[in-house]
Amino acid sequence: MSDQEEGNGYFKETSCMNEINIYIGGQIRKYRKANGMTLQQLADVIHKSRATVCKYENGEISIDIATLYEISQALQVSFGQLTSYQPTLPPSPPPTVGTLQRSPFFSG
Repeated sequence: MSDQEEGNGYFKETSCMNEINIYIGGQIRKYRKANGMTLQQLADVIHKSRATVCKYENGEISIDIATLYEISQALQVSFGQLTSYQPTLPPSPPPTVGTLQRSPFFSG
């Protein structure tokens, strides 16, 4: 049985990381274009190759914190503007009336 079939959490974590990488990459692309910068111009400022910056924007590779900070400075945006990812959580079922259990710490 594979890790994915077992549902051991590895693939969920990997999937979440991919979503985060894609989100951050999209933010970088959005702010880079808003500043009128090319991939090469941003790459030159942060001392990375154009291909690496392209991979960041496509979410293909993770960005270390120091590089992400350099990118935020180059794009003149806050670090938070690049990293404000909020995962979509599945809706939790509403509580069923009459099934509330008393806390073992409740005395009364």
